[in-house]
Amino acid sequence: MLKAFLTVHPGSIYALCAPPNPVEADEITPEQISRLLEQLAEQFQYVVVDTAPGLPEIGLAAMEQCTDVVWVSAMDIPSVRGLRAGLDVLRQLDILPESRHVVLNMADAKTGLTVQDIESTIGAPVDVSIPRSRAVAFSTNRGIPVLQEPVKDPAAKGLNRLVDRFNGVAGQVSTQTAPKGGCLNETFRAYQCSASKDPSRRGWNAAGRAPAR
Repeated sequence: MLKAFLTVHPGSIYALCAPPNPVEADEITPEQISRLLEQLAEQFQYVVVDTAPGLPEIGLAAMEQCTDVVWVSAMDIPSVRGLRAGLDVLRQLDILPESRHVVLNMADAKTGLTVQDIESTIGAPVDVSIPRSRAVAFSTNRGIPVLQEPVKDPAAKGLNRLVDRFNGVAGQVSTQTAPKGGCLNETFRAYQCSASKDPSRRGWNAAGRAPAR
């Protein structure tokens, strides 16, 4: 029954799209999100949640169902400051997810910032850097994931490194110097979910893997 509401991509990816009208989205409750993710976890090995900016209740509800959180930041000062602010809030509330991955998106040394600058600002290591690439925008506009393209772009290599972290290839995920927590995965952009709660603002995003059954 649930799959009848999912959009199927030729790459065997099932997507549950957001309501076309933002007003309709406001009617969705945290309880509905929790139940939905439980049902999806029963049918799929991986469930990725792309959270809205900020810390809405439904975002927190999604985090509680996740096993991993992915924080995604661009390589600019507003994004980095946003990510730091979000991480600081989670640390203060003692809800910073233990299984987490920090991703630097559109990484470019010409921005004037270095990976070390960003790490010292947010107080956590950058786990994966995805270089700036035209191929990503091109693949998005075509509707074909860049990882499925025959010619492997440097950005695809970065994405593969992120995927490897969920397949256990990268070994232990970051625990960073922060207290244990329990919440989901942009005040920056983060895109992966964890068995805890995470914020999402202009600087983070959320995504996650379904809990093991």
